[in-house]
Amino acid sequence: EPQTNRIKMKPMTVGTGGALARPSRGRPAAGARTYGTAVRAAIGRNKAEASGRGSATVAFAIGPGGGLQGAKILRSSGNPELDRAALASVRRAGPFPKRPAGAKSTYSIKIYFH
Repeated sequence: EPQTNRIKMKPMTVGTGGALARPSRGRPAAGARTYGTAVRAAIGRNKAEASGRGSATVAFAIGPGGGLQGAKILRSSGNPELDRAALASVRRAGPFPKRPAGAKSTYSIKIYFH
């Protein structure tokens, strides 16, 4: 029985996309703290199929309304098919939920294919 493709992701932490409104305590609002989790979950639900093993890191930006504002391979898997599948996974997940105040606008995510 072949092993199904699973998505494993590291925390998304590439830039902030500019100045962010933050609560006075210096901590992001609850919506901003959970936004990255919602983005990762959306990508996981929309993961493209690919044959082969490896991982690719995709960098992308999300606009204030949740629209994808670009995606590119930040670190290639070395396999063009896996790279295309990683990009497709991010693109298929959009549009994302509206970005809450204090949430980052740029992210990177490492997508694993098994």
